[in-house]
Amino acid sequence: MELLATLGTTALTEGIRFLFDQARALLDRRRGDQEGGGAATDESGDGVVQLPPAAFAGTLDTRRLDEEALTESVAALRQLRTALFPFIDDEDSVQPGDVELLQRVDQLRRLLEAVYGQRITFVTEAGERPASGTVIDTRIDIKEINAEVIGVSVGKVSGGRFTTRIHGENVGPGGRVVGFQADSVGGPGEDGDTE
Repeated sequence: MELLATLGTTALTEGIRFLFDQARALLDRRRGDQEGGGAATDESGDGVVQLPPAAFAGTLDTRRLDEEALTESVAALRQLRTALFPFIDDEDSVQPGDVELLQRVDQLRRLLEAVYGQRITFVTEAGERPASGTVIDTRIDIKEINAEVIGVSVGKVSGGRFTTRIHGENVGPGGRVVGFQADSVGGPGEDGDTE
């Protein structure tokens, strides 16, 4: 959290506004689900949100949600939105050294990370924590591998992290296992694991 204190006032304000808006979108979605109207979604976009570059690095894929985490977070999301509301349009009230404010921002960010299953990383945290972006988790359990098995195959990974786990008891004739295959993988701060 110390790295949040090194953000400038404008960047921190943009970060607060973005997190506040994401919390609102999730609460609207939840309310729509409860009222039987379905999820409140942005039909015009592809669900990949470019994070405000002054505050964050990377993108956020809002299509992937952990509904259980959202259900468990509703009360906390409301509480944190209420606490952060005074800072949304009043940049003068945002002080990067305000420990209580930074704790609330970090709490809201962590709730959103749990719901989206992705990191939301501030620019001052780059290199200290995984980059913002999509998470690709693949697990394949198979007894006999007699052909090619690929955990993840993509043309480009521009952000986020990937994990591939492939377990096979026997690799037979013609069997081949590839954990991760890509033409290119994003820039600095990316991470990935294969087993």
